[in-house]
Amino acid sequence: MSNSIHSAHVRPRQSARLPLGTLAGAVAGIAAGVLLTACQSSSSVGANKNGQARLIRSADARTVRMGDMARDLAQYDVVFLGEDHSNTAGHALQMETTRQLQALRPDIVISMEMFERDAQGILNQYLRGECTEAQFLARSRPWPNYQEHYRPAIEFARAQQLDVLAANIPRRLAAKVAKQGLESLRDASESRAFAPREIYTWDNRYKDQFALAMGGHGGLGTEAMDRYFAAQCLKDDAMAESIADRLRKTADEAPLIVHWCGGFHSRDRLGTVERLQARMPDLRIAVVEMQAGNTNPKRIDASELAAADYYWLVPPDAK
Repeated sequence: MSNSIHSAHVRPRQSARLPLGTLAGAVAGIAAGVLLTACQSSSSVGANKNGQARLIRSADARTVRMGDMARDLAQYDVVFLGEDHSNTAGHALQMETTRQLQALRPDIVISMEMFERDAQGILNQYLRGECTEAQFLARSRPWPNYQEHYRPAIEFARAQQLDVLAANIPRRLAAKVAKQGLESLRDASESRAFAPREIYTWDNRYKDQFALAMGGHGGLGTEAMDRYFAAQCLKDDAMAESIADRLRKTADEAPLIVHWCGGFHSRDRLGTVERLQARMPDLRIAVVEMQAGNTNPKRIDASELAAADYYWLVPPDAK
């Protein structure tokens, strides 16, 4: 199916059903997640003099236990675990959350920004034991911090016989859009194979946040900034479509999807979250956000709390 390239300048309400058929793309993911500290699954996650993380429920700004959070999240259709890509303690907590969700919902599927759609085949082979780890790594273009931060999730999925979605757009296509714009995706066989069928480019708060994260225009002209934002949206729509397609594949017994991504893709329910909601308006989606350098919930204002269902408040990474 060829991609349709349109622009939607105003994002509809998330509850509205959209006529799917809009295109936009993605730059390298901007990680605006935050840092975490690991905790025992049975312990209360609360700040203390030693800087232990706090787990905060946004609805009432109260500290909750990890197990209580997991039981709540297990009732959703999709859970976004927004991360700081480089924080080791945060990844440990992210992994523990995934383990607890799998204990409650053995049918979970792990979805990952860190693997691209054209690596799905070799990823499936590795999960099924049909190739060696060396072969898998040679063909899947893992991120530089794979061994430390993402290998635990892949090995957990392999041991538990879980599916993992290589959800992201191939980075070469995102780079192409950042340099040449969305029209560069037309008629290319690789684009037809891996680009999302619909891509949304909304002139909304997400675009404002993207420009801010890029340091304003940073010397870029408007056209260049629009191309970079299009590349960002391409990533978001690829991940959203990957999740939606997996849910539709087994609609009668849909699994719980646990999506690992940089916090920028899910914060404020924008980015990948709003694009997934546009594809499946009735979907129940939860967002977990990480915030570094703050273990005091009183320092989070109401607008920040509204950005996610739960917060991990953690001290800065020791690195």
